[in-house]
Amino acid sequence: MRSILSALFLTFLMLGSALAREIKVGDISSNYDSNKTKFFLELNDDDSIDAIRFLQTTPSGQINLDETHPAERVIDEGAVIYWNGNYEVVRLRVENFNVKTGGVAKLDYLVNGLTGSRRFVSLMLQKKGNGFELTYGGKPVNKFFVEANRNAFGMIIGIKGIYPTFE
Repeated sequence: MRSILSALFLTFLMLGSALAREIKVGDISSNYDSNKTKFFLELNDDDSIDAIRFLQTTPSGQINLDETHPAERVIDEGAVIYWNGNYEVVRLRVENFNVKTGGVAKLDYLVNGLTGSRRFVSLMLQKKGNGFELTYGGKPVNKFFVEANRNAFGMIIGIKGIYPTFE
C-alpha cells in the first residue's frame, strides 16, 4: 500500500511540475518540535500565483503535511496553515492582493487558546523579476521562527511570536 501511495505522490509531483513552476518563499521552524515546513508559491505560465503550498517534514525527511491552497481561496477566505484540534493556530490572510503583483500577507496566529487572543505578522509579497519576494519591514525574509507560548506549568497554550529573518 505504501508503494502505491509513493507512486501516486511521485506521479502527482511530475504532473504538477509540468503544469506550474514552483518557487520556495521560506522555511518555518519552531521551538516546540523539530519538524520543518517549507512555503512555496506555484506560478502559472504568465508567472502569476496559481497556488500556495506548505510542505512539512520530520528531521528524517518523512512528509507530515503537504497542502496546496488555490490562490482564489486564499484571497477569498485565507488558508489555515496549522490546526490543533479545533483551533486555527496559524492562518494566512491576504489584503490588497493580486496574483500578478502580490500584496499584503498576514500570518494570523493564536497567542492563547484559553482566551482566544490572536496576533499577526504583516508581510509584503511582491513581484520581483519572474518570481516573488517576501519582505518584512522593507527587508527580504526567507525564514520564520515560531516560538511557543507556555503557561506556568510549561504546557503550550499558543504561539508567543512568529519571527521573520533572512539568511
